[in-house]
Amino acid sequence: MGELSFFLVQLWLWHFVIAGVPCLLLVFFGRKRARWQMWEALAFVVPFVLWATLMVANGKGKTLGNAAEVAAISFAIVVAALIRVAVGHKERQPFYPAALLLLLCVVSAGLYFFVPGLPE
Repeated sequence: MGELSFFLVQLWLWHFVIAGVPCLLLVFFGRKRARWQMWEALAFVVPFVLWATLMVANGKGKTLGNAAEVAAISFAIVVAALIRVAVGHKERQPFYPAALLLLLCVVSAGLYFFVPGLPE
């Protein structure tokens, strides 16, 4: 279990870098269009944890080749941040960020269930 945990931590760090750099720029340049809340950073954690939990718990013929699904989750996070900036609201409305977080979880679970096991 130690090697798997280490691999998942490394995978999450790559996920964070892939999504974090563009999102950091979006947060900086979109700060006047959208008021960002600290809890919105859960978008970097919750979808990945959902995907990783499904991978570890079930596997369903999945291999390390399916780790590329994490890049798709990272891309979805950047798209969600773009949507958040495009919708932008001056007042605090938690509906949009919460809906986007839920949508990211649906994308994460969808990638797990609909992408077949890939060769390593």
